[in-house]
Amino acid sequence: MTIYLPDSVSLFRQAFDAVCDRILQSKNTTAFYMLYVELIKNLREHPLLENFILELEAETTKHKQAFSIAALEALEDSWLRLWKYHRRLKHRKQLVHIKRMITMPEAISYSPLYNRILFSMWEFRYHSPFFRSINEAPRLFQSAQSEINLAPVQFDYSSSSEAYFAKRKVTQCKLGAKDKRRNLHNKIFNPGPPKKIMKFRRSAECVRNALFSRKIAEIEQKFIIPGQNDDEKRQNMQIMAETNPVICWERLRFLRECFIANGTFPAPAPFKGRWSSVREMAWNSARERCDIEVFKGAKMALGQKLSPDPCSSIDLFLMCEHRIHRRDYERYLHSLKNHIQAQLFKIESIQQKAAEENPLLVLPGTQKKNFVIDLANKCWKINPNANYDEVYLHYLINCPASRQLSRTSWERIIRKAKIDPRPKEAKKRGPGKKTLQN
Repeated sequence: MTIYLPDSVSLFRQAFDAVCDRILQSKNTTAFYMLYVELIKNLREHPLLENFILELEAETTKHKQAFSIAALEALEDSWLRLWKYHRRLKHRKQLVHIKRMITMPEAISYSPLYNRILFSMWEFRYHSPFFRSINEAPRLFQSAQSEINLAPVQFDYSSSSEAYFAKRKVTQCKLGAKDKRRNLHNKIFNPGPPKKIMKFRRSAECVRNALFSRKIAEIEQKFIIPGQNDDEKRQNMQIMAETNPVICWERLRFLRECFIANGTFPAPAPFKGRWSSVREMAWNSARERCDIEVFKGAKMALGQKLSPDPCSSIDLFLMCEHRIHRRDYERYLHSLKNHIQAQLFKIESIQQKAAEENPLLVLPGTQKKNFVIDLANKCWKINPNANYDEVYLHYLINCPASRQLSRTSWERIIRKAKIDPRPKEAKKRGPGKKTLQN
């Protein structure tokens, strides 16, 4: 054990800062991660921060449970919509195979269960002819609208050869005054001034929204790390860790879980029966198994980076939040220092308040003259030329706030004891010699 953190708040603060500096200045990356994991273990077991860490982990567990429930409902809703609009046996077999990722898992992957199933559904939609036609429908409808022309009619004639185009000649005939063809004749040969081309304003029917669950968008907004690419997600994770101690501790806990993950991949446990009866058990079992696979995959990827011939082949199969980079965890450690310092100030204020309110924790005899005289002697021993203001300030610092004497009472005790070591010239009181006596 190379890290020791004392139980006293002041000593803990000094030791913790020294350990953080030691970790950040470590040149060996392997030693960096080993000291990092050991620090996490010590903080989790330390009596000063035990309740604080337990509260953070309880919030993390609550957040994961809420995400698990919402993810199961969203994926189930999306799956039912796909099943409703795909009647062919070939497509329904593919949907059954997606659902078996929960009840009868087979393959081993390095991604969480929710992302794995969501990607399979997206892949199914991409290859489905039904969804391809829906995706192309708005574009085809808009192109058809743009080609509709309600301007006056013009007859064109195209010859068999493609060398030229010419207008077809129409012979004008005489029509009677009551002939119904006169209106058509006027439209063709006497169109008048050109009219503005009109287009249909009716939009295509929004069938796409009925085939995608709205709960997916709600989950991405509430639970998923925002960002268009890996760089934005890493930056947002650093911001979240700096502003939220729960997210910061969750990132550190993930590193520790990766280090303690040992053994082979867990064997999949199939669940047989109706979906309504095995729904929650199968989901929780598959989710926990996928989480263990993520920890093992992240550990393998970290081992590849720390090897003599570093590579990152497994990193390609991991999500951005599961990739371990030293620069990211250095910034997480800076964020942790800020959160721990804030918690230590809270602990100090609570201890001070308890000492003031509890008479059993107050030093005996603080309002007696011996206590006042002893403190004054200690102060004048360190600084013989200290005036009354400096000595009284020393008294206020070392005496509980609820047991402090007033300035006049304190001065009366000091003058009667005649312990002021200063010369007579330095002890002049000024014009106001008489003071109020308390």
